Amino acid sequence: MSLNKAEELIKKYLAGNCSEAERSIVESWHLQDIKESSVSVSNEKIEEVSRRMRIHLLAHTEKGGTGMLKPDGKSEFESDANQSVPADSNYSLGSIIFTWPRLAAASIILAISFGIFFYKSDIGTSSPSNSVVVTDISAVGNKAILTLADGRSINLKEDQNGIVVGTEKVTYTDGTDIVGAEKSGDKSAHTLLALSTPKGAQYQITLSDGTKIWLNSHSRIRYPLAFEKTRRSIEVLDGEVYLEVVHKPEAPFHVFAKGQEIEVLGTSFNVNTYSAVKTITTLIKGSVKVKNMQGDKHLILTPGEESVMEKDNLFKQPADLNVVTAWKENYFYFKNEPLENVMMQISQWYGVSIKYDNSFKKVRIGGFISRNNSLKTLLELLEETGNFSLKLQDSTVVVKNRN
Repeated sequence: MSLNKAEELIKKYLAGNCSEAERSIVESWHLQDIKESSVSVSNEKIEEVSRRMRIHLLAHTEKGGTGMLKPDGKSEFESDANQSVPADSNYSLGSIIFTWPRLAAASIILAISFGIFFYKSDIGTSSPSNSVVVTDISAVGNKAILTLADGRSINLKEDQNGIVVGTEKVTYTDGTDIVGAEKSGDKSAHTLLALSTPKGAQYQITLSDGTKIWLNSHSRIRYPLAFEKTRRSIEVLDGEVYLEVVHKPEAPFHVFAKGQEIEVLGTSFNVNTYSAVKTITTLIKGSVKVKNMQGDKHLILTPGEESVMEKDNLFKQPADLNVVTAWKENYFYFKNEPLENVMMQISQWYGVSIKYDNSFKKVRIGGFISRNNSLKTLLELLEETGNFSLKLQDSTVVVKNRN
């Protein structure tokens, strides 16, 4: 395929106008395809592009820049594939909300002038055969435990990405029966089930009313096998979830999460309970009412806002929807984040502890990367963004200044 045709196909991909077949072509391009290409590229050039790709996608910024989008909303990769981005550039996302396929293709745009097709999400899938074997941790992917009303637990299949609560039984999303779930007890609103994910995994569930819930790493929810006619409710016990609630005015949807109640008619929102001291509810679309169950105070959220409940204090603030929803698309997205916050997310996903040899309060990270990467790959990418080292020792990541 010529570079012109490749560019045309990628532009269609970015705009969301390509067919399924064309999308498959774009998403199957890998760095190793170079050897089959008619374009002659030296190993030095490949390494140069790979390094620039990493710096672009995980730009070390101490002055607020992300190194990804310009103020006009255009991707830096679309503007000029050959132009480097200063680490201290003060770019802002503003109110722009982009789609993750667009971001994934941005790395292809950066490399296209060199005749290289490189898909960022797959960066961690290949490793040199002569490299020294070191301790590494891989993301789990799709994994969850279904707990039935009688207390029995079922390890759900990892080659499935979710389950569906039907009128008669619970199945996988493709309709396959879940072995052992057929005898789940009385099929009523009083029959409560639970779904949980371990660290490094996520899973999806479609409830009996059609409402969809995505569970992030180390999360747990409790829900009924069937809803009542005039009321629907679930409970977020731990972690983080994203919900797309089916609109039913006659049966309002309620979510209970660590001392707060969220009332919904039909909307999409995110609930984050990871912190031990606060719960954050972010509204993507629709409208929700968030209530502090310890008092009378409540807030009405509009899209782009989030409520924060810290102890008994309930308030709202603007939200960055791209950052909040990145996990649902299986990405890390760091927008001028302090290194400590970045390491907290890494700890949550890979199940490791973090140890600091020095203070890194001034170090900030911006960029995005697939959560499918192994921990070793992610740490290597982060190291390239600043003057610090990240070493995995047993199940602890040690952060120290680079000598």
